[in-house]
Amino acid sequence: MRLFTLLVAGIIALALAGEASAVVVEQPVTLAFLKEHPKAFSIKAANQDDGLIRFTITRHLSQPRYLVASFSVRRGPSVVAKSHFPSFAREESAIYHLVVSPKHLAGSEFQLSERSFSSAGGNPIPLPGGTDYKIKLEDFAPREAGTPND
Repeated sequence: MRLFTLLVAGIIALALAGEASAVVVEQPVTLAFLKEHPKAFSIKAANQDDGLIRFTITRHLSQPRYLVASFSVRRGPSVVAKSHFPSFAREESAIYHLVVSPKHLAGSEFQLSERSFSSAGGNPIPLPGGTDYKIKLEDFAPREAGTPND
C-alpha cells in the first residue's frame, strides 16, 4: 500500500511539473520595471524630422531564446496595423526598430513573447511556457519634441 501511495504521489508530481513548465507569465514593461531589472531591456525613443517617433527596443538575453515580436497599432477599437516576427535568438541581444505616428501612439503596443527551445533532428523547436513582455509605447515616448527619452 505504501509503495502504491508513493507511486501515485510521484505521478501527480510529474503531472504538475509538466503543467508548471507550460505557464505563460504576462509582464508589463514599465519605467519602474526597467529600474528594477536594468539588464532586461533598453528602450529609447526619439522624435524624427518627419514628425514620427522612432523606438529602439533591445532585449538583453542571458541564453538563447525563441522570440515572437508583435507590434500592433490601434485607433480606438479598430486595428490599424499588426505584425508578428518570430525568431530563434542565439545572440546576447535582440533589437527591434519601430516608427509610430504621434496620433497613433496611445494605441501602439509592442509585445515580446519569450520561450526556451530545444532541438530535434537539428531543427529548433519552441517549448511551451515562458514570459510575454508587454510594452505600451506611449509610456516611453519623448517628453518634449526633440528630446529623446532614454
